[in-house]
Amino acid sequence: MNHQPLVSIIIPCYNQQDFIDYTLENVCNQTYKNWECIIVNDGSTDDSEEIIKKWLAYDNRMVYHKKKNGGLSSARNAGLDLAKGEYIQFLDGDDALDPDKLKESVNAALQKQMDLVITNFHMFKKDISNLRPVYCNLEEQTFDFENILLEWDSKFTIPIHCGFFHKSLFKNIRFNEALKAKEDWLMWISVFKLPVRVYFINLKYAYYRVNLSGMTRDYVLMNQNLIKAYNFIYQELNEEYQLKFFNKIIQDYNKQILELNERIKKEKRFFLLKAVDRIVYLIRRKIMLSKLQ
Repeated sequence: MNHQPLVSIIIPCYNQQDFIDYTLENVCNQTYKNWECIIVNDGSTDDSEEIIKKWLAYDNRMVYHKKKNGGLSSARNAGLDLAKGEYIQFLDGDDALDPDKLKESVNAALQKQMDLVITNFHMFKKDISNLRPVYCNLEEQTFDFENILLEWDSKFTIPIHCGFFHKSLFKNIRFNEALKAKEDWLMWISVFKLPVRVYFINLKYAYYRVNLSGMTRDYVLMNQNLIKAYNFIYQELNEEYQLKFFNKIIQDYNKQILELNERIKKEKRFFLLKAVDRIVYLIRRKIMLSKLQ
């Protein structure tokens, strides 16, 4: 590979003291060497900064930017504004990349003349040797505007670090800072509205951490932001896609209602059986006591 373009790895960090060390070590282990790693400290109140400073001293390709807390979108936007690379690789402060992720993505982008390279992903818990089942299989998906718009969350989502983007895609695109969740979906929609050349590598070069204390476990927050995201997306669509999108929303909510009804039925059966067991126990106890008398 003669041409080795600079890759800007953008890592937003908010209170990631338990994970950021592992993530930055993972960055330094990349087999492709022409990168800068922009770490955006989004107002962390834990020991994240001390850990980051250790890596700043270790590798001069690390770039540090500290700012007031503004949320994930704000941090990623700050990273985009600072990025000097020809390509962009997003990576959250608790996730990881295969050592060959950058190398293979650069090769595909240059050889195939692609604007966007997407790879498949693993899920892990403690470290990348501790794998978990993935929630969707990207090899079964078609990556185009309509599928990103209408099948997101229903059939698949794309973890943001699966993507490898030519910087030109972000000339007029930024993450929506009014959203605290689903901002990545809007970004993917905006990218696929462009005449983007996309290539899929069906190898699991991205690692998505299962974090039980993470924001995605806050279902109230996620649902509030989902409704906001629906509104933002709907306003940007033409009449044909507004109708398709509205139908998607209705279908998704109907599916959720059916799933909720099934869960309620199961819980009712569970509590009914518990109640029956309790009644049987009390009857038997009463019979035994009466015999003793």
